[in-house]
Amino acid sequence: MENFLCLVLFPILLSACSKETDAPSPTPSAPPTAQAAAPAQAADPVALIKATLGPDAGVATGRAVTELRGDFNGDQMDDQLLVVKADGKISELPSNVRVVRPWPLNDGETAGDTLSHGASVNLAVVHGTANGAQQQVFALHDDNSVSILDAPAAETISAVKLKDVSSLNEPKLAAAAKGDLLVVPTEAGIDTYVYWDGATYKVFAPEEEP
Repeated sequence: MENFLCLVLFPILLSACSKETDAPSPTPSAPPTAQAAAPAQAADPVALIKATLGPDAGVATGRAVTELRGDFNGDQMDDQLLVVKADGKISELPSNVRVVRPWPLNDGETAGDTLSHGASVNLAVVHGTANGAQQQVFALHDDNSVSILDAPAAETISAVKLKDVSSLNEPKLAAAAKGDLLVVPTEAGIDTYVYWDGATYKVFAPEEEP
């Protein structure tokens, strides 16, 4: 009887194993779809300066400090300051360039239509952007023929983080500033500050003590 069952069941089991062995292999899953390309990176700041302020514009040479990074407009994004030489006509600058004149004019001085009028250098603040959007450039220009920007002391321009502004003991400045400060030293040994007030850049000069 046992021999009979083996003779009957063996062909069935053999057939089942053969079918399982011959079963087609599962189709391999398709490779994962490639991730979308990362957003285009914003333009190189120096190239952007040339594209916006003119092909002859460039980072000033011979200065102790020509570049700084910080969150100068307080939007939690990295901005860049470049000390530049430029001579383009202000009236012909692209729409993403905004010329700001935070320094008051001295008696007898006038505002010119070129960035070469007045101070020999300009402070170009390039605001950081997300997703490769067009960058905004603020050209901080001083039309005065005798400018603190040209003084040797200003070659050591520096920055102060917004969180540290209170340590300067200038309550008015601390209340007005919305981002990191630019510190422009003067020959008189008194630091002046360039700050973003939420709409534009302004200059704060501490009152001299008698």
